Amino acid sequence: LTDLIARGCVEIGINLEAVKLVDAEGLGELAHAFTRVTRLGGRLVLIAPAERTRKLLSVTRLDSVLKLFASEQEAVESRWGHQVLSG
Repeated sequence: LTDLIARGCVEIGINLEAVKLVDAEGLGELAHAFTRVTRLGGRLVLIAPAERTRKLLSVTRLDSVLKLFASEQEAVESRWGHQVLSG
């Protein structure tokens, strides 16, 4: 994430579909990246977090600042208001 942000990428969606659990270090990195991206006028969202991760985000109240989406399609549509064409 640090490299992406340093290169000017400030519209970031992190797909967590294959991630079973995010630990404290991972949560810290997400929070730090969110702060940096937001200060640069961008957006960092989480896509398809597992139930355990959602609960952890809730307990730490990170779900109040990090936007969560069920799918990449939903995240894109929420930002730009249209569907992504693939193919």
